[in-house]
Amino acid sequence: MLAFDAGRGWLLLDEFRGRSIPKGDPAWLEVVRSYAAMQIECAPLASRLRATGFADRRLEVFRAQIARLFRESGTVLAREERGRLTKLEARILASLDELYGFGLPETLVHGDLHFGNVVKTDDGPLFFDWTDAAVAHPFLDLFTLLDFDLDSDLAGAVRPSYLEPWLTSWDAHDLDRAFDIAIDLSLVYSAISYQLIVEAQEPADRWQLGGFVEWALRELLRRTGL
Repeated sequence: MLAFDAGRGWLLLDEFRGRSIPKGDPAWLEVVRSYAAMQIECAPLASRLRATGFADRRLEVFRAQIARLFRESGTVLAREERGRLTKLEARILASLDELYGFGLPETLVHGDLHFGNVVKTDDGPLFFDWTDAAVAHPFLDLFTLLDFDLDSDLAGAVRPSYLEPWLTSWDAHDLDRAFDIAIDLSLVYSAISYQLIVEAQEPADRWQLGGFVEWALRELLRRTGL
């Protein structure tokens, strides 16, 4: 880091170099394993991360943000869709409680983890564009991770590769179930991130990203069958 403006939340970073990774390259499995290992390493530092300015998306904060997202959905969804979303809220919050029941620690979450935000270097994967980073449940990055247009054979190997460090480093059981639960919750997480980004934009610029919140809520309804 070359400079930091706390008032505006700006960072000036030194140039970094790396190589993009093709969709079908098995190096992606190293990427997800490295990311999980980094989350595990950062878990004891969660309080320090929040103190330095990382967004707080811990359980109670995230619950309140979910309630707000669903309450304010009337600005982007039709009346029939709003009714379905209201029915879904209790299910989402129950899933959140179940996810936390597996006992994984809140830690560093990238917030926009897809394979356009990582390059390969001689020292291993380098993750960048931490604009949406927060302290939250680690699995809340899964939607963007899995939604990226990966080679179909490779996509099926992402789950075991990501879970491998957790299974060896954390005393947890049935993480496949936690992984499944987290996919829909991470879609909600992404919608909240974009909601906050749009609110911080000038009104004339909100058309650029505002459509993602609407899309995410409709995708959530579709995925959950409501």
